[in-house]
Amino acid sequence: MLQVNDVRIVRDNKTILDIDQLEIDTTKFNLVLGHNGSGKSTLAKLLAGQMQPDTGEILLQGKNTAKYKPRDMAKELAYLPQYLPLAPGLSVAELVKLGRFPWRGVMGRWRDEDHRIIEQAMTQTDTLKFSDSPVDQLSGGERQRAWIAMLLAQQAKVLILDEPTAALDLEHQYQLLNLLKTLHQEQQCGVILVLHDLNLALRFAQEVLALKNGKVFHQGPTAQFNDADLLSKLFNIPLTLLDHPNRTDKVAAVC
Repeated sequence: MLQVNDVRIVRDNKTILDIDQLEIDTTKFNLVLGHNGSGKSTLAKLLAGQMQPDTGEILLQGKNTAKYKPRDMAKELAYLPQYLPLAPGLSVAELVKLGRFPWRGVMGRWRDEDHRIIEQAMTQTDTLKFSDSPVDQLSGGERQRAWIAMLLAQQAKVLILDEPTAALDLEHQYQLLNLLKTLHQEQQCGVILVLHDLNLALRFAQEVLALKNGKVFHQGPTAQFNDADLLSKLFNIPLTLLDHPNRTDKVAAVC
């Protein structure tokens, strides 16, 4: 469980995030939605321990995230930012190997299990063919998948991903979300995913957290979010829900 208590983030006299109380079940597939500037990326960084609030606290399993050692935190949470850092001089295989840092054995020795997990992560993300390629010479989508492979190799209990589909083509968007869904269902891996694509969110999510102007606008099961009035108020635009022609779920469309 991740808990947000009395958290405030203020920049240049503007409140970026203002949350009194929030609990996120880290055993579920959670989607974070909201308009640009609603505080989604800031919340993701806070939950992942990448930044600390101006006031308040973030608790992971009842312990303040600021008190975790980096290696212990990395075993609990893996985080992929919206804007990927540079990886000068690293090949894809070398980048993915960095994900094994929290789990390296005594004296940092590599084990057969480490190599198996690294290869599996690259296979799952369709990056094995780029093993020897420099990360910074890949296309945007290929580079995104390489970083996601590193996250998978980390084998954290919870994955926090901020707009991971932004640089991916349609095929790899669905492959990634199906992969995350499989990890969640088969390996009990928790997921907290920031997305802009409303229809992808409605299709894959178990729980939806909606932010608006830095505050919690709505939180609950995805079924509760299949509400045209709720969606219209969240995004400040008239939306309607249509029956999908081939599935039982709904599709959001602008009126």
